[in-house]
Amino acid sequence: QEEIDYVLPNSQNFGCNLFTDYDLFNTGQQVLNGCGGGTTTTPVTFQVPEIRMLTGEEQKKVCRLATRTTALQYGFDRSKARCYVADQKIVDSEIAIGMYDVHGFAILNFDGGIPAGTF
Repeated sequence: QEEIDYVLPNSQNFGCNLFTDYDLFNTGQQVLNGCGGGTTTTPVTFQVPEIRMLTGEEQKKVCRLATRTTALQYGFDRSKARCYVADQKIVDSEIAIGMYDVHGFAILNFDGGIPAGTF
């Protein structure tokens, strides 16, 4: 995992949508932690002052919170999950005039070691 994070520092923003040498070569040995098991989806809404998508750093923060919360709730090691933010849509805020809501989903992928039906 350290090698992947060195080459692609925002690798966590891609969930399990990355290839490792294990996927590409017969002799590959690296796999992505937190992949191969179930998934769960959590709706996310951010309020921003201008029309824009969430930045990579904001996505990391959303995923860090979603992963930490889920790990505490279900009692598993956070390294056994990966997360990314998908389907971002921007709309005028109904609550704050002049602001915009960014709606999306935090998608969590879990390691095959997480028991089925946990979520």
